Amino acid sequence: GSADYLILREPIPAGTTVLEDSIGGHFQHYELRDNEIVFVLAQRLSDVRYALAGYAPGTYRVPPATLVSASCTIR
Repeated sequence: GSADYLILREPIPAGTTVLEDSIGGHFQHYELRDNEIVFVLAQRLSDVRYALAGYAPGTYRVPPATLVSASCTIR
């Protein structure tokens, strides 16, 4: 069930874009949104990787990633 999965939300810094061809790892699914990338992970060993390309110079603050049980997000 949904309790077997984790949701990882990774904020994407302003001034960057995710290189979709670089997304890889051991996960069930991912969704690329405007300002974040969301991964659905099995609670066993999982890893994610992706590359960012910068297009706007500057200094940006990025909130930390969050990891929650999928059972907490399904209503």
